[in-house]
Amino acid sequence: MVWKTTLEILADKALLFFDKRNNFQSHASLKSLTILLLFVGYFLNSSAAFSQIFIPDGNYTASEYAAGQVKDIKLGSNNTCDVQQVYAVVKSDDNGPYLLLGLFNGNNGSSIFRYYLDTDPNLDLVSETYKNEVYPFPGADVVLQIDANDSSTLVYKWNGTDLILNNASGLIAEVGDFAPNDGKFIEIKVPLTGTGSVVNLCDLAEGGIINLGSYLSFKGGNLNSAPCGGENIDLDINVSGTISGDATYCSGVPNSTTLTLTGNFGAVQKWQKNEGSGWVDIANTTTTYQASNVNVTTSYRAIILNSNCPGNTIETGTATITIIAAPIADDPSDLERCDSYILPALTNGNYFAKTGGVDPIAVGTEINETQTIFVFTAASGPCIDAENSFTV
Repeated sequence: MVWKTTLEILADKALLFFDKRNNFQSHASLKSLTILLLFVGYFLNSSAAFSQIFIPDGNYTASEYAAGQVKDIKLGSNNTCDVQQVYAVVKSDDNGPYLLLGLFNGNNGSSIFRYYLDTDPNLDLVSETYKNEVYPFPGADVVLQIDANDSSTLVYKWNGTDLILNNASGLIAEVGDFAPNDGKFIEIKVPLTGTGSVVNLCDLAEGGIINLGSYLSFKGGNLNSAPCGGENIDLDINVSGTISGDATYCSGVPNSTTLTLTGNFGAVQKWQKNEGSGWVDIANTTTTYQASNVNVTTSYRAIILNSNCPGNTIETGTATITIIAAPIADDPSDLERCDSYILPALTNGNYFAKTGGVDPIAVGTEINETQTIFVFTAASGPCIDAENSFTV
């Protein structure tokens, strides 16, 4: 084997080195020791190369969030208590899937930020009270608390009665920079699996959604002070898989759309579609689906195998193909009158003196000379305007 031969060559070189240093141990012992040391070094290097555990460094890197979401909150603010932007992306490493949050703050001053997440549709913190003022957090059941000055974190889970401190969530946070040396960025890695995870992938809202609802901030790193900032975020984060391919077509027009599933942590059991009266199975176990000649607005999702969940499955997010009704314009016949003609009401469209919906003519107008009149209905989306004409 090449690997063995290479080790032996390296061992011989090592023996030559020892001989030149007047080392009197036997060649056999030195050769065995050298091979052992080389093997251990190879094993450690291989382990380091193949072990992929993500540890956030706190610094903003565009490529790190390229496949995720970003939402402006108070972009441009330089206030200690404000958040300028929120970044979110779902990834996976050797420990399993995780949610990576990036928080771009107003400045690098000392503040505590509490972020309120809705991960369980059956639990609702409702509100918290600080300095006798009630702050509503509808739907929230997880609170992530971080000190922007030293990256210390606390994680709380609402159990229906109390917020319980979770010391086994595996959450990792780090303060870093958005731009070099500005100290305005925080990264939080939230594990989505594991015995201590505050997120239950099996019990999310339909479509595998976590909602990052809002934040509250406290200047000086002390919750005993009155809140100095807080904003609604309302960012829906899909953590079970996202389907791209949303499209809009005009009714009656042939169509074909490729739907693609990404970000799923498990094999596809099947796809489903909903035309407005419930989900219907589609026999497809790949990560793409070709939806052809759709004639009513239809939503699509995939069902993913997950051995940790009841029924061993979890739903992905959805994609929707929207069908817009084509516009209709009445088509009156040409007609002759001796004196004049009164324009009657139309069922579809409006009267115009020129093509393309130019120069409107009101219903009830008296036409007392030969004229071509247009009936026009404007289209929406990808549809084409409808127009007919007649001569009086």
